[in-house]
Amino acid sequence: MNPQRPDISVKTTYAARVPTETERRVLRALVEHCTLAEAARQIGMNVHTMSNHVRSLRDKSGYRYLHQIVRWAIANDWLDDADLPL
Repeated sequence: MNPQRPDISVKTTYAARVPTETERRVLRALVEHCTLAEAARQIGMNVHTMSNHVRSLRDKSGYRYLHQIVRWAIANDWLDDADLPL
């Protein structure tokens, strides 16, 4: 027997698309550092955990690349200009 597939026509709620505080920390760290490993080290997080948070940000934003996710976060006031390097 095949299990039933979930109904994918249901739209994601707004709250489900808002980054968590940890995801925001991850995003700020990635903006400041060149690599995932450096960013993870900076905030004291395992690189695999950091990767999972980035995957979640990709899912929530619908974007693939970090620069697109950063623009999405700024446009939605989830990342301030003060968080960005000069």
